[in-house]
Amino acid sequence: MHKRHLHLRCLKLPAMCLTRRQQLASIAAALVYLEVLPRPTTAAEESAPSSSALKAIDAIRRDFVERQYYVTGNLTPQLFAPDCVFKDPTVEVVGVEPYVRALQALFDPSTSRADLISIRATAPSTVVLRWRLEGSLKLAGLKIKPYTGTTVYTLSDDGKVIRHEETWDISTVDAFVSTFFPGFGAPPAPPVPPVLPTTV
Repeated sequence: MHKRHLHLRCLKLPAMCLTRRQQLASIAAALVYLEVLPRPTTAAEESAPSSSALKAIDAIRRDFVERQYYVTGNLTPQLFAPDCVFKDPTVEVVGVEPYVRALQALFDPSTSRADLISIRATAPSTVVLRWRLEGSLKLAGLKIKPYTGTTVYTLSDDGKVIRHEETWDISTVDAFVSTFFPGFGAPPAPPVPPVLPTTV
């Protein structure tokens, strides 16, 4: 007999053996088996990266490594929503063009570089990138103490970045003061080993 033709009377269990909650749970499980109710998603399925997240990882990696967008501003505009929010510990900017202008005004790309440590999807709509930054500012050629940080990219349903939020492994005071007094604060972040970046 096909499972869809099973009568629900077959789902009844002795009340003396099961509590009402257990009976309801058993009936629900049986209904899932009979395909009357949808199967609940597992934690692994809920956290698995979407296809758009995997595509975003490739695009972000190219912009970060090949275009060095963190110090050049040379990014792929189509990757971001028009009203994407770019935030770091000191400032928040809305829109790709203002963000690009800020980067181009801040860093000297001839002496600055951003190294990729790792990049991975941590949720269907979230990509996390770890990086190391060093170089100099356009303002008076002030040196940037090498430091590390994390950028979280939040994606829309169509795979565009709607939020680009950056955190640093040093304090904002350290980042600012060490440009004038190189020995101030935490030691410089060591160079990134020449290994393939981690992708999940």
